[in-house]
Amino acid sequence: MSEARCPHCRAPILTSAGARPDRCVFCKQPLPPIESNPSRSNTPEAPGWAPAPPPGRSASGPVGAPSPVAWTTVRRPDTRLMAGGVALALVTVGLVVMVGFRGAAPAGKPAPRGFAPVTAPAATSVEAPSGPAPRPTPAVAAPSVEPMVRLVSSREATTRIGGRYFLVTVDNPGTIPIEGVSALATGYTTDGRSVVSQPGYAVRGRLEPGEATVLLVLVARPPAEATRYEVTAGRARAATGPVHEVPLDVADIVEMPSSSGFHELRGALVNTSGGPVRFAKVVAIGRDAAGAPCAFADGFAQPSDVPVGGRAPFSLSVGTFEVERPARWELVGLGRRG
Repeated sequence: MSEARCPHCRAPILTSAGARPDRCVFCKQPLPPIESNPSRSNTPEAPGWAPAPPPGRSASGPVGAPSPVAWTTVRRPDTRLMAGGVALALVTVGLVVMVGFRGAAPAGKPAPRGFAPVTAPAATSVEAPSGPAPRPTPAVAAPSVEPMVRLVSSREATTRIGGRYFLVTVDNPGTIPIEGVSALATGYTTDGRSVVSQPGYAVRGRLEPGEATVLLVLVARPPAEATRYEVTAGRARAATGPVHEVPLDVADIVEMPSSSGFHELRGALVNTSGGPVRFAKVVAIGRDAAGAPCAFADGFAQPSDVPVGGRAPFSLSVGTFEVERPARWELVGLGRRG
């Protein structure tokens, strides 16, 4: 007798030489016939392998027989595959952590889509020295003061070649120094339509609070449809920087007629400012008997750069912008620190 096993349930089957049961006494499944090669029939099949069924029989028994109970071969796990899977998982976790830190959104902004926000590490606290904490100094806001320009008076006249000009007096009624002082002359038609607008700027670059100046606004080619003009004070800005403009003394003033039919004012600017100056200039304002401005002229000295204690002569042609012959002339010398 030899020992064989059922190919379905692997139960032992006791057979005698040349005779054995047709079905397994345990699973009741049909048994394959005894092969002619006893060494092959007595050799157990490798796990997962089964011999091809003979003709007329299926893998589970004869055609039409009930299906056998399915069995599964249990294989020993491959340790190399397990080690490779663990290594791949560790690499994946490292990449996710690194990308998460790179994709952390700045403070106050949402994290990009697909990235998890990363919480910054808590700052190390430092203990303050013992004793009462110092009180913070309250911030004092600088007072906001609007620069102001006020229109004092205006006189209108025409030149010999048809231009229209205005002698405008403005002052600084505010509490801060101002610069860029200007005035504006606007011409209107009979139906109130504006057809021309011309600004004029003060020769003096800076006005202290309470100071006044006279400036010229010239409309060189006034439109014929402008029947009336309106003069308003222009804008100015706060003078917050250092004072660059300095006064210069005016000496040796002489008025004499010129060959062109006008008059000339001659004299010299003397630098008593304590330092060299550049762009030395003179402004001449003619006033009538009541003291109102009635004439205007300005020009640079030659040379315009004056050293300390130096003198620079000037010659002004007056009469072009003259509403009437002035009773007296008022001359102001100015220069810029060199």
